[in-house]
Amino acid sequence: MKATTGPPGGGLFLCLYGAASGTHDQLGFVVEDVESMIARLRTNGVIFEEYEPPPGASATDGIIDFGGVKAAWFKDSEGNLLSIVEFAGGSPFAARPQSGVRSRRRNGPAVARPGGGEQGEAGTERGAVGIYPDGGRSIWLLGMLITFKAVSEDTGGEYSLYELTVPPQLDAPPHIHHRETEAFYVLDGEIEVLYSEHTVRAGTGEFVFIRKGVAHGFTNAGQEPTRCLGIVTPGGLHEKLLSSLGESAKAEMLPPPPEDPPDVERFATIMRKYDTEMLPPPGH
Repeated sequence: MKATTGPPGGGLFLCLYGAASGTHDQLGFVVEDVESMIARLRTNGVIFEEYEPPPGASATDGIIDFGGVKAAWFKDSEGNLLSIVEFAGGSPFAARPQSGVRSRRRNGPAVARPGGGEQGEAGTERGAVGIYPDGGRSIWLLGMLITFKAVSEDTGGEYSLYELTVPPQLDAPPHIHHRETEAFYVLDGEIEVLYSEHTVRAGTGEFVFIRKGVAHGFTNAGQEPTRCLGIVTPGGLHEKLLSSLGESAKAEMLPPPPEDPPDVERFATIMRKYDTEMLPPPGH
């Protein structure tokens, strides 16, 4: 398993598309070179969808070139459609020159979708921000801050999206999700991911995809906090698992370091309830 790389200033985005049957949403990843990204993902067994290009566009090896935008699509193990996109001239989701920060609301035009059609704009209404079912947005767990951006209630159960902040030298013990796939996109810092029997390092702009049923865990081995986006498909169980293991955050910041080690028996019992298996640390 290898981490896949996107450029600093690229990013992950959420698009809402209109269709004759209603609307659907889709996660996408902005990359600097879509061809090399596809080659990397294919070495990890990812299969890309083949679509007929709409009028005015062309298709080569699974990539549709809309003129200024190149895009390709693949499905995760639950059948959810994801996209990777290359924008000519750089990502529209990158930092604005006048402010030096990313917009938290309006992210510019969404990528063209398979089969053509009008390009939409990412959802900008306050109601589109994920609110956790108990009324809160963030939890503290094992010294980490987890802030939910979209939950299963918002996405029809298709996926959950959360932001994870991990302090230096802190880790999530090895475990297996038996019903969900999980992925991490690194926003800041570096994370060391255990994937089955392998360990990979993913830095800013890199993406790690973990199939369901595969043992995994992660560590922030650096000296600064690491921020990641976590994507889980389908949504639902994972949100309840994290909520049951953690506690509502008292502030939108990292919690104080845990004073005691986690209650392993309690964790294992809760994790089994949500079809997740806790594993012994490597080497034990």
